[in-house]
Amino acid sequence: RIMNHDEGRSGKGFFESEIHLTAEEERLLRAFRQFHTMKSPEAAACGMNRSEIRVLMQIHSYMQKHPDEEGMPVSTLSENSHMMKAAISRSLKELERQGCILRIQDPDDRRYTLALLTQPGKEKITQILEQTQRMFDLIVERLPVEEIDKIVDGLNKLYQAVSDSMAQMNSENSETSEK
Repeated sequence: RIMNHDEGRSGKGFFESEIHLTAEEERLLRAFRQFHTMKSPEAAACGMNRSEIRVLMQIHSYMQKHPDEEGMPVSTLSENSHMMKAAISRSLKELERQGCILRIQDPDDRRYTLALLTQPGKEKITQILEQTQRMFDLIVERLPVEEIDKIVDGLNKLYQAVSDSMAQMNSENSETSEK
């Protein structure tokens, strides 16, 4: 078993050393961590981190939907990406350093900055999409349709359980803070 970066010699992460998990809870936590520590195939293929890929794909998607616009407003990127502004800023800086994007001031309103894809950025998008397609092709080759159905059903149930649990915790927290 590979230890996570937050695990000590005991093989337990900092959460497990502070809380008492049931066997089922520990299995869920380990399953979550397996995916968290896995490097995405597109990141491995193109040498970018997940944030950079996410920002690049957001710009690509925006430009596909708005072909008449010169670039994507960085403010729109911040609103739509569900990422912290500092992470977006770092990603834009790195993507610009790699030559994948250009940041230019909006010619109509100099207060706004636009991000646009360069030819190397478009080539990275193609590479990312090809690697993503290849990954899913390989997964589907390894799993029968019935197994994929079970996995999708299980993930949907897990998503709903996590979503409901978070809503309940938010409700409990707001009730506590009102007292």
